[in-house]
Amino acid sequence: MHRIWNGGRDHHRTGLILVNELENSDEVAQQIYQEMLDRICVAYEMRDFDCFARMINVPHTIFGFGPTTTLNDHSDLREVFDGTCTFLATKAVTDHIRTCLVATFTASDEIDCMHETRMLCGAHVLEHPYPVQSILRRINGEWAVCRSYIALDPNVGMGRILHKTTGHA
Repeated sequence: MHRIWNGGRDHHRTGLILVNELENSDEVAQQIYQEMLDRICVAYEMRDFDCFARMINVPHTIFGFGPTTTLNDHSDLREVFDGTCTFLATKAVTDHIRTCLVATFTASDEIDCMHETRMLCGAHVLEHPYPVQSILRRINGEWAVCRSYIALDPNVGMGRILHKTTGHA
């Protein structure tokens, strides 16, 4: 917990420093990231590409166990989005759970974060849970994912979708 006001002679200066610390705390970074993860899941569920596209900056680079993929434009991003929506529908995913594990500010406009993704059909696990590390940047006042490191086999399930785009580096 951060103290915003601690009294003493230098009230104004100390208060400003602590407010800035609070604004850039790990708790705030985690809240920003978890809210984004939740909105991304809703965008998939509702097949709302416009909502999704506002949260993913292009060009966007995806690193993983397969080839590095660069989504150069919204056409590439749309291919990944549509592929993911189709995968979720085909597999009858009932629960697409993304949980923030850690997030920290690396600058006032950048967050380094990691989450775990789980996909279930009822009680059945469809894919092993996998971690994703992302870099978020505040661009024009809005947070967007700018780079991702995804721990998936590029030849199976979601890994295949993420690595089959036209933007291989």
